[in-house]
Amino acid sequence: MHRPSTSKNNPIDHFYIEFENLKSNKLQELSRRKVEVWRPEGISTDGLPLLICLASYLNSGPSLTAWRLFGETIPERLDRLYQEEKLPPALIVFVDSFNRLGGTQFVNSPVIGNWVDALADELVPELERKYNAGGKGNRALFGHSSGGYGALYNLATRPDVWSGAASHAGDCGFDFVYRAELPKTLRVLSQYDYNFENFLEAFWQQEKPKGEQVSALMVLALSASYDPCEKHKLGLRLPIDPITAEFIKERWENWLAHDLLSFDKSKMQALKSAKTIYFDCGREDEYNILYGSRRFSRLLKEQAISHRFEEFDGGHGTIGPRYEISLPYLLETLKK
Repeated sequence: MHRPSTSKNNPIDHFYIEFENLKSNKLQELSRRKVEVWRPEGISTDGLPLLICLASYLNSGPSLTAWRLFGETIPERLDRLYQEEKLPPALIVFVDSFNRLGGTQFVNSPVIGNWVDALADELVPELERKYNAGGKGNRALFGHSSGGYGALYNLATRPDVWSGAASHAGDCGFDFVYRAELPKTLRVLSQYDYNFENFLEAFWQQEKPKGEQVSALMVLALSASYDPCEKHKLGLRLPIDPITAEFIKERWENWLAHDLLSFDKSKMQALKSAKTIYFDCGREDEYNILYGSRRFSRLLKEQAISHRFEEFDGGHGTIGPRYEISLPYLLETLKK
């Protein structure tokens, strides 16, 4: 356990970007987003590797850099590792990705916005213009949970931009991870006559939502990412019947098509061309992501795709110390 830090850390730069690819989203979320940048103090940023941190669900860039009572923030951890010469110099970036549904899977979605394109076509050029860092073969993503999933998904989707990714307990094996949450969501929504707008309005009026309500919100965020509905005002729909909880084949197949285990030939080829792939998961992961991660590692081995997969003692949220393994590894292997 670390006491709260009161020491002077490396300064965090911040600026705002108006993302064209996040405009016109059905949630009517702001497209102007805060971007925060960690960089080693006292050295030039020219040519430094560029790492983008993608936040987990119910988190965002500003929450990852904020002061914490127990444990280190990611920037504090980066400061320490760099001072201990355990972390090569790099430009490490945090972007505000929060929204009315609590987060994103960092895919292109008419509901939440086109995050794949926003990251690759807007955030990267702006960062490289400001800092003269990154460049082809020198860019990677990392994240935890939804952010870890997003890191691997974006690596496989835009190999023209990204060369590596690190994922900590990234969503994988949707049959195990999500199925149990869907009937619970119906029980919550039944209190609002299965009306998404009524539920969202009531949710954000509460000072402290209940756990099952937060889970229902998460399912709606997943639905907005994996199977958006053009006809619905908010673009939302569920892959199960609201009365019987039977799975709707077409809807559920759209979810599964986004699973790492369902990557098509082009995405697998993109991963094969990546410089570095790292992912891990706790053996006590509460969402059963461990089993999908094991299957994903096996799938990559079958395709002769180089990667590093590790298991560790701990649950879904115990990943802070894992950055001390993944980030140095990511930066060292980007040099290949």
